[in-house]
Amino acid sequence: MKKTKVISVLCCLVMLFSFSIFAYAQDETQINPSSNIKENLSDNQDEGVAENVETKQDIDELENMGIVLSKPEPIFSIQNVETVSEKVALKNAGEEFPQWEEDSKEVIIEYQQITNPNFRDFSEEVLAKNEALRKEGYMNNLPVYIVTYRGMSYEGNVPDSYKGEVPIHHEYNVVVDVLTGEPLMGFSYR
Repeated sequence: MKKTKVISVLCCLVMLFSFSIFAYAQDETQINPSSNIKENLSDNQDEGVAENVETKQDIDELENMGIVLSKPEPIFSIQNVETVSEKVALKNAGEEFPQWEEDSKEVIIEYQQITNPNFRDFSEEVLAKNEALRKEGYMNNLPVYIVTYRGMSYEGNVPDSYKGEVPIHHEYNVVVDVLTGEPLMGFSYR
């Protein structure tokens, strides 16, 4: 029995040591999630458009909505913080918006860092779970998963007085907090 415990402890220590070496060896030029977003911009780009962001989202459309994505730190390098997996983010987004999940033909998930000073309508539960969000009051360089549901056709919301053609949305996005797994907001633009 003692021998089994010793072996288990040694295995855990080896795994922890290996992870520490791997995390330390990563590129130290990654963007710090607490840094000012303007520090993450290229000098030759318009303000609000982040440098080196790999995304399936339309950066220009997001900017029109006041949303800026920036290159996030690798999840494993967020020190001393427990994060949720993509699997948990998918599950929670689907529970929050079950119709989108059911009607979609394709689901994409991206890990991003998001800033959106225009959205501040967070539940007390969400604010209680994320200190940075509670302090800022909005998503400011917040690490998130963006779960995108594609392939459905829903009429967009328009005012009763709207005279034009009602937009049809074929894609909906759910922003999920990487730290808590809580869905923070949904949006659509295409």
